[in-house]
Amino acid sequence: MAGVDQAVNLNLGVMDALNHHLMIHHHFHNDHHLHLLMPNKMSTAHANRRLHSSLLDCAVSSSATSFSRLKWAIRVLPPHLRLAIYEKMHDQGRLCQLGYEWCDLEVFEMVLSVKHRRYQVHQIFQALMDHGLRLNEVLTSCLHTKCSQFLAEKRWTVKEVTNLLNLSIDLGRFLLDASWYVASQRCFQLSLTIIDETHNVSCDWRDWQRIQVYHWLMDVYNSNCVYKDALVLYERSWALVKKYSEQKRPPLNLADVFIQYALMFFNVGDYDQAVGWAVDALKQIDGGRTSIRTVIEVCRHASKMLLTRRQFKQAELLVQHAV
Repeated sequence: MAGVDQAVNLNLGVMDALNHHLMIHHHFHNDHHLHLLMPNKMSTAHANRRLHSSLLDCAVSSSATSFSRLKWAIRVLPPHLRLAIYEKMHDQGRLCQLGYEWCDLEVFEMVLSVKHRRYQVHQIFQALMDHGLRLNEVLTSCLHTKCSQFLAEKRWTVKEVTNLLNLSIDLGRFLLDASWYVASQRCFQLSLTIIDETHNVSCDWRDWQRIQVYHWLMDVYNSNCVYKDALVLYERSWALVKKYSEQKRPPLNLADVFIQYALMFFNVGDYDQAVGWAVDALKQIDGGRTSIRTVIEVCRHASKMLLTRRQFKQAELLVQHAV
């Protein structure tokens, strides 16, 4: 009983510290806004910032050290705080505990939701892989099981379908960025299965989701030099795009899709087709709807393809625009 009481007390202490951190964070922002009107608030804001940082570091370090006892309490924290604790566990060399935690698909889904710390997530993921944990295989197997159970129920809602599809795509994109192509391919194939099996969702929505998944799966094939399969996907994807080409504002920006077509043709040596699709991708860039990452990727790849036509000035302009 003494051990349980100690764990509970430590649990409460760390949770209070983290809650205090959130309160300090809130007051800091209030002080920051007041500083715009009252310059003498600057010292208070800076003091709160230092206190906020010190308190957070202490709470995160304590939580990581006592993770085995605080595991379930930590899971109710906001995602960015949970990830901070996982990062501290990585720094402390607690890879076995961390690996066991990240084998839980729900936990890793939360990790993927913290977009601005993706580089750190990749670092930890690779450290776990190097430690001997086949985390890519574990997560894809868990996703396969979850999809099978979900589709077997046949009582899903559109929101549930969307959430599961987004999880499958997000995990596939993460594994693609980490160059685990086989695992990434499996995730995107599961995404296609979800789309094909959920007949109660509108046909148009499923077609546009299918185009998106084709795009990412083509990226896997292009990166892994599987051009025969990439060509098959290109034909399927282009057939769907043509089907909806008359829509004035399609729900998916096609710049990503077209530049993937261009990359496939470039890699197989069909430079005329590659340049044509690269130009089409540039035409699809819309400042209000196209992400910065897409703009950079399209400009970067298009400039490379223009070099095959010896259009050096145009290629240079695209590089400058990307930068």
